[in-house]
Amino acid sequence: MLAEQYVRGRLDLNGLISERLPLERINEAITHVREGAVARTVITF
Repeated sequence: MLAEQYVRGRLDLNGLISERLPLERINEAITHVREGAVARTVITF
């Protein structure tokens, strides 16, 4: 259901992501979330 909404462009999941960081910077990403600097971080491989 939600996936269908996303595919149709009716659900903006990308807007919910605050930052994208590579796996090598995972510690920095965790710090950002703990400090409240970002809401959501996506770790890329």
